[in-house]
Amino acid sequence: MFALLQTSFVVYAEDGFSGFSGVRSNYMWRGYDQNRFSPIGEVQVQYDYKGGYAGVWAGDVNSLTHDADTEYDFYAGYNFKPVGDWNIGVGAIHYEWSGEILDSMTEGFVTATYLDLVTVEFYFDLDNSIVVERFIDIKIA
Repeated sequence: MFALLQTSFVVYAEDGFSGFSGVRSNYMWRGYDQNRFSPIGEVQVQYDYKGGYAGVWAGDVNSLTHDADTEYDFYAGYNFKPVGDWNIGVGAIHYEWSGEILDSMTEGFVTATYLDLVTVEFYFDLDNSIVVERFIDIKIA
């Protein structure tokens, strides 16, 4: 497993705008190398308001699987606490690639987090633009 080095400038806001820019040693997405083991520049801007959020992320890509130079991710979602130490999130991500024949796809997602220690994520294709397998991602802090 490759450790990713990241240098960034980060600004956080509870309600309002936040963002970061930086350089990452490589860009891996769901096990696929998106930049041929090379550093990437990236930037993100997000607006948060009362559990809801929307934002855009952009980064360099140079993959063997597509001819794009830049990836743009537009996303929005909502997080809430239904009971106790549980946090539930729902949202969507729209991916765009510059210069790519297959230039976009959209996914929905649902997340459940307990005590900020364990997160289960479920992603699914919303537009059938390409085959994106449904999968569950489990994270342990």
